[in-house]
Amino acid sequence: MGQVSGTVGRWVLSGLVVALIGACSESASSRSSSANHQSNQANSSASIAVDTSNSLNPPTPTFKAAQQAAGFSPDGKYYIYLESSQDTGAGIPKVNLQVVDVSANACVRNGCIETRYGEAESKLSIKDAEQDLLQQTWTLRQKLQLTSPTTGVKLPIRSRSRTADGTETITVQLDGRQSLQLRLQQKRTTSAIAGGTAEKDQAALRLEVFDGREPRSLGSLKNFRDWVLDYSIREVYLAPNSDRVVVLVTATKPTFEGTIGTTLVQSFEL
Repeated sequence: MGQVSGTVGRWVLSGLVVALIGACSESASSRSSSANHQSNQANSSASIAVDTSNSLNPPTPTFKAAQQAAGFSPDGKYYIYLESSQDTGAGIPKVNLQVVDVSANACVRNGCIETRYGEAESKLSIKDAEQDLLQQTWTLRQKLQLTSPTTGVKLPIRSRSRTADGTETITVQLDGRQSLQLRLQQKRTTSAIAGGTAEKDQAALRLEVFDGREPRSLGSLKNFRDWVLDYSIREVYLAPNSDRVVVLVTATKPTFEGTIGTTLVQSFEL
């Protein structure tokens, strides 16, 4: 659940978290119900037929933002994710915090913020930048019981496939229950500087959930986020109460020297 000023060439990361914050505000679609629910459940619980013989690997970012804090509130209703990085050009620290309402797949009010430093703060340490955001959200984190978050259960990814258009399908094993299948679909535009024809790099994602009930979708392929090159599912976590799930998606973005992998939190209720 701040941007750096300067030229786009030296500090492309500025303004990117606007896209990342907006991503959290995507709400999870409601589950449908019908008179023949048992029949629908049987159909939707079946695995998606996936041909893994020619599966591709997602692009590997040159750099990765470092995870500094992540976990659920004790009741599993909220999730926090804090990560940091440093501009490869001017060396300006970059910290992003997401506090998410898991069932709504949305940032809580004032819960998704980032540092906004310019070149004058290039000597500021990453640790100080992290403390800046943590202090700003101290009251909120206390209220939601996120000052000492619980990691939850990391669900093992049993299978993964990826096609040329970036569609990923993974299967994870729920603890003591049936498997859960997730399919990430994405649309991308590539800027001229990266070899494409678009004005700037953009990407949109939709995450489809198949958990033995009516299939659901998170996000929209019409919601393009600026300066994103690619999305890929990285990790899946089950809340302490075992009825909510968080999916950590790697959002690969351009930097002054190569690319950087940042994190987008997606979530839903089982």
